[in-house]
Amino acid sequence: MQVLIEALLLFGLMATVFTKNSIVGPGSRASTPGDHPYFASLVTVSTNQKFCGASIIGSRWILTAAHCLMPDGKLFQKGQFEVMVGHHSKRQDWYAVKRIKLRTKYNDLNAGNDVAILETDRNITFKENVQPICVAGFDIEAGEPALTMGFGYTIPGIDSHSKRMLEIDGTILDAEKCGITHGFNNREGLCFLANGGSPCSGDSGGPIVDKYGIFQHGLHHGVYPGCKIGPPSFGHRVSSMDTCLFIALTTRGEVECRKEYEC
Repeated sequence: MQVLIEALLLFGLMATVFTKNSIVGPGSRASTPGDHPYFASLVTVSTNQKFCGASIIGSRWILTAAHCLMPDGKLFQKGQFEVMVGHHSKRQDWYAVKRIKLRTKYNDLNAGNDVAILETDRNITFKENVQPICVAGFDIEAGEPALTMGFGYTIPGIDSHSKRMLEIDGTILDAEKCGITHGFNNREGLCFLANGGSPCSGDSGGPIVDKYGIFQHGLHHGVYPGCKIGPPSFGHRVSSMDTCLFIALTTRGEVECRKEYEC
């Protein structure tokens, strides 16, 4: 319980801390060029620093965590950050943000509402290494394999940003038995146990996908302090009815949660 309280205090009171870490541990590996074309990074304009992960879900729609956009409890302004895609190419593509939409009733300690959609200033140019991912409209079950990826510090608390995208395999756990779901809506929570490592807060907002990278099932909310290897990280299950409705309404029907046979 003490660890849980520490984690919740970290998220609620020190938001700038949990946007500075990435995948750590021997189980992580560099992503193969061409993999994860749906991955996007949120980057500060003033420092050109990646601070959160995200995913491309439509022609001008980016899915991420709401807490990424409120690092000091105040919403980022549109001109303060941009979206970068095409990470494995020699030249990445950058998009300004036209609109920020957070899910209703979001707060720092509510993973159930920790969802945001960004609308880019123009259509995203799709190519081999820049593609949208299907948002799952069905639940991934406990025990199923999953995968996540991101950028950020490779050593917790030390300025050691990875220049490469790192990824790690893992397993979905039952949210009821996760051990870190106190205060969260289990119906919308998603527990991810990494194999031999841990995603960290620089991975906040980044996608949790099936082992084939076809469907996005979740997005990262947080981890134990220090990116401790062993405890699961926890995120938001995007297939919840409320989130699927939020996505459809915000994207004006362009993006909808898909069934297993629809992608």
